[in-house]
Order: sequence, then structure tokens, then C-alpha cells
Amino acid sequence: MKYKILIILYSIIFCNSGCTNQAYQFDDEPIIYLYVDKIPKINYDSGLKSFIYSNLRWPKMFDGEGKVIASFIVNKSGKVENIKIEKSLCIECDKEVIRILSLMPDWEPGEYNERIVNVLIYLPIYFRVEK
Repeated sequence: MKYKILIILYSIIFCNSGCTNQAYQFDDEPIIYLYVDKIPKINYDSGLKSFIYSNLRWPKMFDGEGKVIASFIVNKSGKVENIKIEKSLCIECDKEVIRILSLMPDWEPGEYNERIVNVLIYLPIYFRVEK
């Protein structure tokens, strides 16, 4: 069994270094960027933080503090899509984060090499009581 794993790893390493990736590229798959020249910007006068915390409803069954990390894509049209919870706090908090991100207005899309592109955003949202 150890030999099979070694052979598979060996073939993957050498194929990746010597083979072309053209066979694995599909024209209809969108490319998603994490690093861009111009980051997307929300079209909301007071900014992203203000939008989130003015729309946040504290979950009734949650009495702690912490953060939820969400990810989403700002597509070429400025729409938010593919919202995912990357780090959960509790089910109620996760649902609230998804609800808020689903309500977001359009964004100014990101740019890379002077082209409008799809951009992946990671966003922490904090649930804490201000004193």
C-alpha cells in the first residue's frame, strides 16, 4: 500500500512539473481572483462596516461573543454571490451573517491588469457587546 501511494505522488509531482495545463483549462469556467489591483468597493454611502452593523440583528439564542468569517464573490457585474461560512460561531449567527450579506447592495467590481474580474472576499463579522 505504501508503494502505491508513493507512485501516485511521484506521478503527480512530475506530471505537474512537465505537463501542460491546457487540458485542464475550460473556457466557460470563471476565474476568481484573491489579489487584485483594484479591490471591490461596496456602493453604500457609509461603507461596508456601517451597512453590516446597521442591519445586524442579534440572535435571540446567542449570549456570547465571537466572530464569523464569511467568504463571497463579487462578480464582474458587482453582484454578491456564493456566500459561504468559513468559520462558524453558532448556527443563528451564521444565518444572520448570510442574511446580511444577501441584502448587500451592488459593489464596484474589482480589477486586475485593467480588466474587470471576479474577486473572492473574506470578511470577519464580530458579535460582541459594546460597553
